[in-house]
Amino acid sequence: MQTFDSLIAADGDKGRKLADVNLALLTRDDHRIRMFRTIRMRDPHTGGVVRAIRANVSQGYATFDNLEFVEAMLASADMRNLPVLSHHETDRHFRLRFALAPIERIELNKPVPMVEAWNSETAHRSYGFSWGTWKLVCTNGMTHYSRDAEYRWRHVGDNTKFAARIDNALTEMRTRTSGVLAQYDNALDVAIDNAYAWIEETLGGRLTAEQVTRSQAALQDPTTTPGGLLASVVDAVTLAAQAEIDLHAQAEMERVGHWAMQRGLSAAKDGYLTTRA
Repeated sequence: MQTFDSLIAADGDKGRKLADVNLALLTRDDHRIRMFRTIRMRDPHTGGVVRAIRANVSQGYATFDNLEFVEAMLASADMRNLPVLSHHETDRHFRLRFALAPIERIELNKPVPMVEAWNSETAHRSYGFSWGTWKLVCTNGMTHYSRDAEYRWRHVGDNTKFAARIDNALTEMRTRTSGVLAQYDNALDVAIDNAYAWIEETLGGRLTAEQVTRSQAALQDPTTTPGGLLASVVDAVTLAAQAEIDLHAQAEMERVGHWAMQRGLSAAKDGYLTTRA
């Protein structure tokens, strides 16, 4: 395997020697066995194809490539025919979104039940599913806020058993997403006196200042439910989440959108927000 000169040394011999010295210093007193995932890529300096380190993983790490993941889902009779809503792949994360409704039932600005399939070839997260709702508006989505509401499997052991797990998971996910849709329908009947201020007061501890500002601005977006309702806040936060480049950050912000819905419904039940007759 080549040293780091192909990736970080752009100064010829001097840079190559510096890379070797740094590596030697890092490993001098560390005798642990390391496990790496490597990838063949084009060297930006020489134009040649070299093998480079992609990730440092645990010794028990079991590879489960994105292609294997897709093939496992295609092997599921229940999942292979689901409409694909979106596909995103970065160096760290892979995400496929499926509608749990026939494509003819997907209408503009109307939420439908959704399943997300996640994987990471670089050990940044487990593989598995989460679920929520999705709207045909700028790929806007809303996923369940609770980490308990996921099916996650670590990259260890025999991944060939994964295909057999899909059908059972899909049955429960259909049930769970119907509950999320019912909550959103209820959020359409909850009024907020000042949605702009409510976002900052209620979500300020869960969103960054920049995310709060984006969410407040999204209240005025023509695709956001009008009227300053709890559903308006949910739409605004999940719409603002689409500006996040990192898929993990986007998913976390969408979870906050669902958390806001839960918080608002609870406040309405306790009389702190107004429920429209």
